Amino acid sequence: MVRTFLTIKYLFLLFVCLWTQPVRAHDFVIRKTQDVNFLDFVFRSPHQRDSYEDLEVKIEKMWDDLLYYESNILIQIRKKIKIANLNKNNLRFNEYTILKVLQRKNIYFNNLFNYKQLQKYLLQQKKIKTHFNLIEIYSENKVTARLERVYSKEFLLFYNNLNQAEKVFLDYLKTACEGLFRAEYISKGYFSFLKKQKITIGRGSVLELGFRLCKARADFIFNLLPYAQKERISYPSLVALSRFQNGGSVFLSRNAYKQFILNDNIFLGRKGVIFITAKSTADKILHLYNTVKIERILGLQRGSLNSGIVKYSLPFSFNYLPDLPQNSTIGKNDFFKSGGFTAGNAPELIFTNVPKSDIESVEYMQ
Repeated sequence: MVRTFLTIKYLFLLFVCLWTQPVRAHDFVIRKTQDVNFLDFVFRSPHQRDSYEDLEVKIEKMWDDLLYYESNILIQIRKKIKIANLNKNNLRFNEYTILKVLQRKNIYFNNLFNYKQLQKYLLQQKKIKTHFNLIEIYSENKVTARLERVYSKEFLLFYNNLNQAEKVFLDYLKTACEGLFRAEYISKGYFSFLKKQKITIGRGSVLELGFRLCKARADFIFNLLPYAQKERISYPSLVALSRFQNGGSVFLSRNAYKQFILNDNIFLGRKGVIFITAKSTADKILHLYNTVKIERILGLQRGSLNSGIVKYSLPFSFNYLPDLPQNSTIGKNDFFKSGGFTAGNAPELIFTNVPKSDIESVEYMQ
């Protein structure tokens, strides 16, 4: 009886979604996760075919070539904004926020994201059953329905006149802003925590944080800010943690694996401290099949992995006391640099007192 009721409820929700925001058949995707009680409805707008993962790859490339984007793409977009002469009264709050990011330099967070306007915006979205980029309606059995909103007509006309690189940049800003809105909606206090931060577009910025949180699990967002406040971690650490929401991996030589893993210790690492890189980055690194390149990316001394490479993966947990490594951190080498990235530009964190039993998988490479 209960299942029948829930099925009717989901069908009704789907009908409402299609009625309020019609899309073509090939723009509608239904995903079902491993959790049978979780359905994910995604409406893709015609102007934005890229998945979040595809956009993430493009944004990583943008950060690698940031000077070009700041000195070229950003300037071109500003010129096109003037030509478009957009009517602010016809724009949605998130679109108006994007324009402010594009048009102003060295602006602080509290001067850009007006909290009262955000509350009004979220209230309006509640009334029409949509929130920012993705709506999340939680029921007792954890059913979530998500709608991807499209740009307003006026903003879409402007968007369609951009070239591909400019569209990627604008999609990044859109995703980042809506990620920040989503974070504040799920766990009030993010805006207050970020208010003194400058708005920049590179790695480590407020916009990167928003981009990472846009598709993060709600429980990760809910727990991230309280953890930052409780442990008094820095703002850069908060951004760094958002890169590791899906877990991380550790690379070490076979000899080190035998010495530090295949022993009687309960916890991983030297005195319970391990250096870890993001799982998605680790998978890419392993596919290089080149020990010298891997050592360079991980910031290791040449020859460190000559005995063979072992990669083990871990989930993310706040119980591991994740934080950025410091100059005083146990186990750092001569190539260590602060800031959350290795000498080879791989994202890096430290976990503390991780039980060996938490290892999810182990991979070997000769």
